[in-house]
Amino acid sequence: MDDLIARLDAADRLPGADELRSRSYDLLGAGPGASAVDVGCGAGRAVAELTERGVKAVGVDPSERMIAVARGRWPGADFRIAGAYDLPLADASVDGYRADKVSTNWPNRSGR
Repeated sequence: MDDLIARLDAADRLPGADELRSRSYDLLGAGPGASAVDVGCGAGRAVAELTERGVKAVGVDPSERMIAVARGRWPGADFRIAGAYDLPLADASVDGYRADKVSTNWPNRSGR
Protein backbone atom coordinates (compact mmCIF):
# COMPACT_ATOMS: atom_id res chain seq x y z
CA MET A 1 0.00 0.00 0.00
CA ASP A 2 2.83 2.42 0.76
CA ASP A 3 4.14 1.82 -2.77
CA LEU A 4 0.76 2.76 -4.23
CA ILE A 5 0.61 5.92 -2.12
CA ALA A 6 4.10 6.88 -3.30
CA ARG A 7 3.08 6.29 -6.95
CA LEU A 8 -0.08 8.39 -6.54
CA ASP A 9 1.97 11.18 -4.95
CA ALA A 10 4.46 11.00 -7.82
CA ALA A 11 1.62 11.19 -10.36
CA ASP A 12 0.33 14.32 -8.60
CA ARG A 13 3.75 15.94 -9.15
CA LEU A 14 3.97 15.19 -12.87
CA PRO A 15 4.00 18.17 -15.25
CA GLY A 16 0.43 19.13 -16.02
CA ALA A 17 -1.15 17.18 -13.15
CA ASP A 18 -2.26 20.35 -11.34
CA GLU A 19 -3.84 21.68 -14.53
CA LEU A 20 -5.60 18.38 -15.23
CA ARG A 21 -7.10 18.27 -11.73
CA SER A 22 -8.12 21.92 -11.97
CA ARG A 23 -9.81 21.27 -15.33
CA SER A 24 -11.73 18.35 -13.83
CA TYR A 25 -12.95 20.66 -11.05
CA ASP A 26 -14.02 23.27 -13.61
CA LEU A 27 -15.94 20.64 -15.57
CA LEU A 28 -17.73 19.69 -12.35
CA GLY A 29 -18.78 23.29 -11.86
CA ALA A 30 -16.94 23.05 -8.57
CA GLY A 31 -17.24 26.43 -6.96
CA PRO A 32 -18.44 27.89 -3.70
CA GLY A 33 -21.63 26.24 -2.54
CA ALA A 34 -21.36 23.21 -4.85
CA SER A 35 -21.00 19.66 -3.56
CA ALA A 36 -19.09 16.73 -5.00
CA VAL A 37 -17.89 13.24 -4.20
CA ASP A 38 -14.41 12.07 -5.19
CA VAL A 39 -14.64 8.30 -5.65
CA GLY A 40 -11.39 6.47 -5.11
CA CYS A 41 -9.99 9.54 -3.38
CA GLY A 42 -6.75 7.84 -2.39
CA ALA A 43 -4.63 10.14 -0.24
CA GLY A 44 -7.18 12.94 -0.58
CA ARG A 45 -5.52 15.74 -2.55
CA ALA A 46 -8.54 16.40 -4.80
CA VAL A 47 -10.91 16.56 -1.83
CA ALA A 48 -8.63 19.10 -0.15
CA GLU A 49 -8.37 21.18 -3.33
CA LEU A 50 -12.12 21.08 -3.89
CA THR A 51 -12.69 22.15 -0.28
CA GLU A 52 -10.29 25.09 -0.83
CA ARG A 53 -12.58 26.14 -3.72
CA GLY A 54 -15.55 26.26 -1.34
CA VAL A 55 -16.99 22.93 -2.46
CA LYS A 56 -18.57 20.62 0.08
CA ALA A 57 -16.42 17.65 -0.95
CA VAL A 58 -16.60 14.07 0.27
CA GLY A 59 -13.82 11.60 -0.47
CA VAL A 60 -14.56 7.88 -0.54
CA ASP A 61 -12.19 4.98 -0.94
CA PRO A 62 -12.65 1.29 -0.11
CA SER A 63 -9.21 1.14 1.50
CA GLU A 64 -9.07 1.85 5.22
CA ARG A 65 -5.36 2.59 4.83
CA MET A 66 -5.95 5.19 2.11
CA ILE A 67 -8.65 6.89 4.16
CA ALA A 68 -6.31 6.95 7.18
CA VAL A 69 -3.59 8.60 5.07
CA ALA A 70 -6.09 11.11 3.65
CA ARG A 71 -7.40 11.99 7.12
CA GLY A 72 -3.84 12.41 8.36
CA ARG A 73 -2.91 14.74 5.51
CA TRP A 74 -6.15 16.72 5.37
CA PRO A 75 -7.71 16.49 8.87
CA GLY A 76 -10.49 19.00 8.18
CA ALA A 77 -11.85 17.18 5.12
CA ASP A 78 -14.66 14.60 4.92
CA PHE A 79 -13.35 11.12 4.09
CA ARG A 80 -15.34 7.89 4.27
CA ILE A 81 -14.59 4.23 3.69
CA ALA A 82 -16.78 3.08 0.80
CA GLY A 83 -16.68 1.74 -2.72
CA ALA A 84 -17.98 3.25 -5.95
CA TYR A 85 -21.06 1.04 -5.96
CA ASP A 86 -21.98 1.64 -2.32
CA LEU A 87 -21.59 5.36 -1.73
CA PRO A 88 -22.51 6.48 1.79
CA LEU A 89 -24.62 9.31 0.40
CA ALA A 90 -28.29 9.77 -0.31
CA ASP A 91 -29.34 9.73 -3.96
CA ALA A 92 -28.97 13.14 -5.61
CA SER A 93 -27.25 14.57 -2.52
CA VAL A 94 -24.22 15.93 -4.42
CA ASP A 95 -23.89 18.07 -7.52
CA GLY A 96 -20.97 16.21 -9.05
CA TYR A 97 -19.09 12.92 -9.08
CA ARG A 98 -15.38 12.63 -9.76
CA ALA A 99 -13.31 9.47 -10.24
CA ASP A 100 -9.67 9.67 -11.31
CA LYS A 101 -7.21 6.80 -11.72
CA VAL A 102 -9.75 4.22 -10.52
CA SER A 103 -11.62 2.67 -13.47
CA THR A 104 -9.13 -0.16 -13.88
CA ASN A 105 -9.90 -1.30 -10.35
CA TRP A 106 -13.67 -1.69 -10.79
CA PRO A 107 -15.08 -5.16 -11.21
CA ASN A 108 -17.22 -5.87 -14.25
CA ARG A 109 -20.76 -5.46 -12.90
CA SER A 110 -22.43 -6.17 -16.26
CA GLY A 111 -21.94 -9.92 -15.99
CA ARG A 112 -19.86 -10.08 -19.17
